[in-house]
Amino acid sequence: MSAPPPSRREIALDLFRDHHDLTRLSRAMALSRAERETAARRAGPPAAPADRAEDEGSGDPR
Repeated sequence: MSAPPPSRREIALDLFRDHHDLTRLSRAMALSRAERETAARRAGPPAAPADRAEDEGSGDPR
């Protein structure tokens, strides 16, 4: 036996919940994007790469 079809009220509630979930998700994504952009601006320009000779040891005993 199959279940009875959902009532109009149940369908409306499901649609409302879906809409509410999508609204919350889109707001969270927008906030996350804004936080990433703000963090990138706050961090400033990327640091210059370090000199390779200093990193690997140039063999200079000093």
